[in-house]
Amino acid sequence: SDDDSASSDEKWWSRRRSKQLLKEKKAEEEQQQQLARRNTWGGSKPGKMPNIERDREFFYQVLMKDYFAERPTYPLKYFRRRFRMRRELFLRIQGDLLATRGNIFMQKRDALGKLGFSPEQKITSALRILAYGSSADRNDEYIRMGESTSLAYLRHFCEAVIETYGSFYLRKPTADDLKLILSLHSSKGFPGRLGSLDVMHWEWKNCPTAWAGQYKSGELVCVLLFF
Repeated sequence: SDDDSASSDEKWWSRRRSKQLLKEKKAEEEQQQQLARRNTWGGSKPGKMPNIERDREFFYQVLMKDYFAERPTYPLKYFRRRFRMRRELFLRIQGDLLATRGNIFMQKRDALGKLGFSPEQKITSALRILAYGSSADRNDEYIRMGESTSLAYLRHFCEAVIETYGSFYLRKPTADDLKLILSLHSSKGFPGRLGSLDVMHWEWKNCPTAWAGQYKSGELVCVLLFF
């Protein structure tokens, strides 16, 4: 009858509406979960200052031209002084870290399709902090890497180095190692010595008068100790 047909249509539309509401609710919950998983320092949020356009791709080319090109701007001795290692060692470490933690150190594209930081930029950022003891914020001017990103890659670099080289370079000395160390020191006139702490006394000619008492210890002049 017409009444039964109308009742059937009403139930069908009611079920369809319920399914649509459940689908919309599920989509909203998934969106809320995605927002909760986002980094606290990243992403577009209401009231948050927009990201700074740092032009990292251009400064990647600058870094490569300065130190990694076939004929770099700065000679290899500058690389050795500023990175605290030879370029060949840098490239070896880079290759090893890409092999063990390529998902972190390889260059990727962001959500907008723009290239992210290169392996050279990430490792250079970490080494500059370790070599100079500088703040993470200082990398923003040359490498164009923000403070939080610099600290993140510093942590990744240290963890990757320990994981990759720790079993060989950070292990305890074996019996053969101890014999070799003792024989080397014995040949130089220090039998039985495993290690040493070298100290250099440097006269501080222009030491401020107010500080003189802090840097004199039985000496007639102010002395700085370098370890």
